[in-house]
This record gives sequence, C-alpha cells and structure tokens, in this order.
Amino acid sequence: MTFRLKNGEEVCEETVYMGEIPVNTESGSFVINGAERVVVSQLHRSPGICFEQATHANGTTIYSFRLIPDHGSWVEVQFDTNNIIHIYLDRQHRRRKFLAVTFLRAIGFGANDDLLNIFYKFEKISLKNPVTDDQIAHRVLKEDIIDVDSQAILGRRYDPVTRSLIKQMVAAKFDAVDAVDVSWDEGVFLRNVQKDTTNSEEDALKEIFKKLRPGDPPTVNNARQMLKNLFFDPRRFDLGRVGRYKINQKLGLKRDKELRALDNEDVVEALRYLIMLLRGKGMVDDIDHLGSRRLRTVGELVENQCRVAWPARSARCANAWCSWIQPWKRSHPSA
Repeated sequence: MTFRLKNGEEVCEETVYMGEIPVNTESGSFVINGAERVVVSQLHRSPGICFEQATHANGTTIYSFRLIPDHGSWVEVQFDTNNIIHIYLDRQHRRRKFLAVTFLRAIGFGANDDLLNIFYKFEKISLKNPVTDDQIAHRVLKEDIIDVDSQAILGRRYDPVTRSLIKQMVAAKFDAVDAVDVSWDEGVFLRNVQKDTTNSEEDALKEIFKKLRPGDPPTVNNARQMLKNLFFDPRRFDLGRVGRYKINQKLGLKRDKELRALDNEDVVEALRYLIMLLRGKGMVDDIDHLGSRRLRTVGELVENQCRVAWPARSARCANAWCSWIQPWKRSHPSA
C-alpha cells in the first residue's frame, strides 16, 4: 500500500508492506486453499450497549451495562450493593471509578434540580384543603422548610412528606409545599444524588479529572477537554454505524445514524433502563450470544492494522488515510 502524508505543501509517499491477504468474497469471507473461511479475528463483540446481571457474594443481584465502541475505551456502569451507580473506565485500576451522578453533572446537568428533572416530576401540594394519602405518597421535600416567625427548620431537603410535617406547616400558616414525586423508582436515583459530594458542573469536572489523572492540577478547561476526548470525540470514541443502530434499538432512540460518538441522551436513557432493570422491568442481554457479535469486514481489519503500524503518526496520517480508503471502498463494495 502507498501512504501519502501531506504536511502543508510538502508531500511524502511511502510504500508499506501490510501482509498477504487471501481472496475476499462478496459476503465478506475469505477463500483459503480453495475453501471459504472466516478468520477468527473477524468475529468480535458487536459495538453497542449490553445490559447484564450478576450475583454478589451476599446474594444481591447486581445490574450493570457496558458501552462498547468500535474503537475507544469500554465504559461499564454498575450498581453496588447499596444501589449506588458507579462508572468504571478501567476495572484493573480501581481508582478510575466515579459516581454516575457526578458524570451527569459534568456533561451539563449541574444543579440538583436539573438532575432530578431527568427522572422525576416537581409538584406543588396545596395545604388550603385537606391533603390525602395519595398526594403525599412517595413525595419528598424539594427545599428546606423554615418557619419564618421562629426560624425553626420544619423539614430538610429530600425528607419524606409526612402527616406530621403537614400539620406543622399548616400551623405555621404555609399555603403550599414544593415536593418531588419519586414514585417512578421509589427514590433510587435520589439516593444517588444525595451520595454525590459535588454541587456544580465545575466541581464535577474537577472530581472526575482527579480520578482519571491523579497528580495533574485539576482545572475546568482541562477536565472538559479530557471528557470530550474520552466520550464525545468520534476520532477517539467511535460507536460506528452498528453501535449507533444497536443503541437506538435497545433504548428506543431515534438518533441520527451518523452520530458516532456518545450523546447526553444516550447516557440518560441508558441509566433509565438500568434503573428499570432494578425495578423488575426490561431484559438483560447475553454478551456471548452470537446476536451480540459481528464480523469485521476486510476494510476494518486493514484499517486496524494501519493503526498498529503507525501509532506515532496516527494523528497526522488520519487525513491521508481517509483520502485513500474512501475511494478504495467505493471501488471494492464487497469489502
């Protein structure tokens, strides 16, 4: 193969020996010694999303999901025994773990109200009329309740709305109370929000940067750029068309198939489905099932070999490689 590297007006060409490639058929298999074969390295786990369950040592069922890109870091999101959701980027290094709520803050849902508004509904309960049990069932306080006259705190934020609290508020001449309806998951996500120690988008970015880059000074700009490179840059985290299709199919999304990187809606809907599994809804997947695997085409195998052969020049060679591979794919539709 001839690689052409353009650096301004300077053009360098070099012929690289990639290896011997057997005859390829229109179905994507190879002809080796006169017989049709599929190379083992062609079979790999299909990009997309896979929900799983496992049994903890104490007997608790642990639900999790994996985001598998075509190329990039695998992302695993998992409940612990206390139903707190953690995100793992590298299970071999346990320090590369942070709360899913912290990640949501870092990608734009900075305030607590923004987080709760993803899964819950805000309500205003009127105290002028008698309150029924259905009106206060699975409701928590949105903010602290403070008596204006005595400055006494009647209720803390996210405390359950109870009959005794209603009586105190009526006695303190409150007309209504702002509440959050957590009946959807009975407060599972709310407990995750309470567990989070960050309070804003900037705090969350710095916290994730500390976990992923210990020793480097955490700044908001560096953390935001690192997060973009990890998940939202298609050059470093590419789901591919197959991965985008499978995520849309599993989560019921209608995202553009050309959107190859992650999106905020992908993360939110994946967490929603994970919490639904905990509530007994939805189905887990078998990652070793053949339906969760696919065959890599010849063009993908060649492309991967180019990544291995040119690690130091991959960034500069990307444009030259794309300008070569696209015409080649058009002239070789079977690949």
